[in-house]
This record gives sequence, C-alpha cells and structure tokens, in this order.
Amino acid sequence: MSDGPKLPPYGGTSLDAGELVLCPWRDVDAAAIAVAYQDDPEIPRRTGFPYGMTDLQASAYILERRRGWEVGAKAAFGIFDREHSVLGSISLLEINWDRRDAEIGYWLARNARGRGVAVRALERIVRWAAELGLVRLTATVEVTNEASWRVLERARFVRQRTARIDRLLHGEWINEYVYARDVS
Repeated sequence: MSDGPKLPPYGGTSLDAGELVLCPWRDVDAAAIAVAYQDDPEIPRRTGFPYGMTDLQASAYILERRRGWEVGAKAAFGIFDREHSVLGSISLLEINWDRRDAEIGYWLARNARGRGVAVRALERIVRWAAELGLVRLTATVEVTNEASWRVLERARFVRQRTARIDRLLHGEWINEYVYARDVS
C-alpha cells in the first residue's frame, strides 16, 4: 500500500441500495451474525468461519473486519434492510491499492436468499469500489455453490478459470471458480 489507506473512516460510510443499506458492522450486530451462522450451516461451510458461531466469535469477526478497514486492507459491510435487520455480509477483501484491485466476499442469511439481495449488494459495492479508484474485483466460489456463482454472473462477473484444490475449508480441500469484473 504505497499511499496508505484510501478508505473513509470506519463507521462513516453507509451505501444505499434501494431497500437495502450496506453499513460497516457495529458491535451490536454480533448476536445477529451468530444467529445467521447458527441458523444455516451452509454459511460456515462456505465461508470457513466456525459452525455454531457464538456471540463472542461474531464479536471477534467484527473486530477483525474493523481492524482491516482501519489499515485500508478490507471494507466489510453488513447488508441490512431498512429496519436494520441483518440480511448478510459483503466485503472488499485483500484490497491492493498499488494494483487497484480487491477480492469480493459475501454471505446471505437464509431468509434473504432468492430475492435478489446479493446481486443488488454486489452492484452497489462495485460502484463504491470504482469511486474508491479500484479497477478490478475478483471473487472465488466453490464449484458446487451454484447459487453463489449464479449471483456473480448476474452481477456481470466473468468466470476466469477453475482453481483446483485451491482452499482448505473445515479440513477439506475444495475446487473454486475464479471470477473477475473490471469496474472502471
């Protein structure tokens, strides 16, 4: 990171996406994150975070995301409805300011799926990434996670390749598709 962080102060950014709002995680959101992980084993299975996530683990998740934001390496948002109910998470991860790129990561709570929430959140964070001066976003998704790679394709990400035995999740090596989208 040659010029230092290029993110606004943590907590100072809220991205409007119609009936959705993307906001940095707050400490009070820990319980809702834990509930989402406990309610649906697909979330930890696909993200690598703990099964049966506790409030304490969710608080650590928020703290890690906040620290990443403060050093300019991550921009993690909760996806909320207008009543501030947690629908999911979307993040710019591994921001590289020299290359002007980042990786996208997201998950949705069970009750938010099938309604276009992920696509709308992706489109909004892509616009914000362009405003930050990033030019390319990538995403990796397990090849068996059809719902997630279809979301990426609806958000105009293009599959670049298959990465075989790419990542270890809960003790199992997985194959992933690598997607990319130019945002400038």
